[in-house]
Amino acid sequence: MNRLTTAKWGLIGHNIQYSLSPVIHNYSAKILGKNPCYEIIDLNLSNLDIFINFINANTNANLLGYNVTTPYKSYHKLLKLNSQGICAVNTIYKQKDSWSATSTDIQGFAKSLLRKNFELCEFKKIIVIGCGGFVMSLLEYLQKKKYKKEIFIIRRSNKKDINIINNFDDLDISFVDMNESINLKKILQCYTQDVLCIQATNAPQQGDDLGYLIDSFVGFKGVFFDLLYDKLSGVYRFCKQNNSKTSIMGLNMLIEQALLAQNIWWGEQAPYKKVLNLLLSRLS
Repeated sequence: MNRLTTAKWGLIGHNIQYSLSPVIHNYSAKILGKNPCYEIIDLNLSNLDIFINFINANTNANLLGYNVTTPYKSYHKLLKLNSQGICAVNTIYKQKDSWSATSTDIQGFAKSLLRKNFELCEFKKIIVIGCGGFVMSLLEYLQKKKYKKEIFIIRRSNKKDINIINNFDDLDISFVDMNESINLKKILQCYTQDVLCIQATNAPQQGDDLGYLIDSFVGFKGVFFDLLYDKLSGVYRFCKQNNSKTSIMGLNMLIEQALLAQNIWWGEQAPYKKVLNLLLSRLS
C-alpha cells in the first residue's frame, strides 16, 4: 500500500530523520495505554499535496493527527486548515468532521523559558537568528500581545523582509544581514541582561555551526536560546561556556510542544520528567 495513505499519526516534513518526535510520542503512547505508532512522514512538496488531499478526504477514518516541521510550517495548504489565520502551524488535529491546524511552538517555548526562571514578557529586546516558521509564530504572538519590544532579525537573505513588515507592522523590527558581523556586534554590545537571543535556524544540522558569529557575542550578557537539541550552534557552546545559567538548548521546548500536542489529540499528556529522562538517556 502507498505509505502516503497509510500513515495515521506522525511528523510531516522533509529531511527530518534526525527528529526525536517519534521517541517522545511512541513512549508517551505506551505509558498512557495507547496503541498507535508515530512515524516520520518525510515528503517532498508534490507528495505533501497528495498527503493533504488524502487526510482531507478521510476525516472520518482512523487517523489521529500530525505534527508539522521544516520546511512546511508555513505551507499555504496547511495554513488553510486553520480558521484563525495563523502564519505557521506545527500540529494538525481532527475537530468534528474536519481537520484543523494550530501551533504549540510559542507555548512550548514560553514554558521552557519558565523552567529556567525566565518569562518572555520580561525581555525588552529580542534578537532572532533566522526567519523560518518559529519566527513567524513568535512575531504573531508578540503582535497579538501588543508587547513593545525592539526586535532584530538576523538573516541571510532579504526575501522575506517585505512580507514580515506587511504582516507585523505594529512591531518594531529591524533586519541585519548575517554577514554584517560589525552591525551585529554593535547591537549585542548595546544591551545587557534584558535581551533574549534566539537561534532559530537549522544551519548547524546542515553543517554550518554559525561559528563565524561567535566574535559578535563576546561580552554578551543576555539569554541565549538555541532551538536545536542535537547539533547545537557554535554560538550556543560559546555562550554556555561563559554562562551556563543563561544558555538554553531546545530539548525542553521540544518536549513541551510535544506534550501540548498530546493534550490536543488525547486530552492528556505524558509526564514531563519521564520524557525528559528518556531523551537525556538517548542523547548521552
